[in-house]
Amino acid sequence: MAWCPKCKAEYREGYENCVDCNVELVSELQPVPEEVYDNEAFLVSVANDIEAQVIEFLLLSERIPVLKKYKGAGDYLQICMGSTIFGVDLYVPSKLLEEAKVMLNAETELINEDSVSKYEMLDTEIDYQNKPHIVTWVFTSIKVMAIILIVCALCYYAFDILVLSRVHMKKPVIYLYPTIEQKVSVLLDYNGNLTCTYPKYNGGWSVLATPNGNLINLKDSKEYSYLFWEGESNNVNWDLSKGFVVEGNDTADFLQRKLSEIGLLPKEYNDFISYWLPEMEQNKYNLIAFQGDQYTENAQLIINPKPNSILRVFMAYKPLTYRVNIKEQTFNQFERDGFTVVEWGGARVK
Repeated sequence: MAWCPKCKAEYREGYENCVDCNVELVSELQPVPEEVYDNEAFLVSVANDIEAQVIEFLLLSERIPVLKKYKGAGDYLQICMGSTIFGVDLYVPSKLLEEAKVMLNAETELINEDSVSKYEMLDTEIDYQNKPHIVTWVFTSIKVMAIILIVCALCYYAFDILVLSRVHMKKPVIYLYPTIEQKVSVLLDYNGNLTCTYPKYNGGWSVLATPNGNLINLKDSKEYSYLFWEGESNNVNWDLSKGFVVEGNDTADFLQRKLSEIGLLPKEYNDFISYWLPEMEQNKYNLIAFQGDQYTENAQLIINPKPNSILRVFMAYKPLTYRVNIKEQTFNQFERDGFTVVEWGGARVK
């Protein structure tokens, strides 16, 4: 057997010269000493790993080692996604740098002349000089889409903070029970925007109140059962650390018992339940917490003459899909003494 000392091809007996290299064959190949290269030298930067592989294949075919260094978080993207959008730097041994540059420039010229190039050995038919690289286009599109998604997420977050997170205080109603028929003025100092009032608020309510709770609005001379208002606010943090977790089907019975315990009369808690029950009984569970200062400090009542007793019941509730453990609230006994004012309302917590 014989070998070519240059290309290392093996020949059968009868051949004397290598048909490719035109050199004399030898009967034994000499061991090839291991090459020791000095420090790497920067060759070129490319847009992505596909282009880097093309150049790497070209250089390795001429026995020029290549070192790839990914920019930024490119190494992580390469592991997770199989490619990078941050670019790749290619390095070669410093003593082979000029040879690598010559080869790279030669291949670029071949592409410009539409000649057959070694890029076709990787089954790519893209004209790198005249056509945008499809992978570059794809990843550029991904970057654009990522930016769009981030902008949309920020817009939704802002919308959630400014709109969806607004607390809608629904149907607080105010009952007035003076000991004698008398004129009463009611002002509401609300930390938010009033969305609906009945009768019309117009800077305050002025009514003729009777001991049985009937009201005559002095601005339109019509009779009302209570004063009604609703509003929105962005500055309320409900206290849900104590309360009750109630099954949706048990909501009516729970509210009857608990509102009576708090101090509402049947007429008052029936008005409350008939309003809130349709919204709550369809939930699997409801976390219900009756608020104190969190409500009264954001919706202060200024009533003249000043009442002797005032009870303000405000329920914050949150629908739940499963039961949670929570410390139960307790309530002091409410005594109706003299001119009494009672209010109830609620809000759903997201």
